[in-house]
Amino acid sequence: MLQETERDLTPFGGIVVFLEFLNKIELVKKVIECMPIVHRSPNSIPPAQTYIAFLISVATGARRF
Repeated sequence: MLQETERDLTPFGGIVVFLEFLNKIELVKKVIECMPIVHRSPNSIPPAQTYIAFLISVATGARRF
C-alpha cells in the first residue's frame, strides 16, 4: 500500500524498490553470466558485485565511486 507523506525523502527511500526490481529481472545473474572480467585474488570483490554497487550508487545520487 502506497501512502503520501509530508516528510522530506532521501534518495534511499526508493532503494528497496530499485533492488527488488533488479531481483525481479535477475540482473545480477545476467551480469555474472556476461561479465568478461575475472579476478584471481581470493580477497577481491567479484566484478559483478562492483558493477551492481556502482549502479546503486548512481541511483542514490553518488558523484564519485
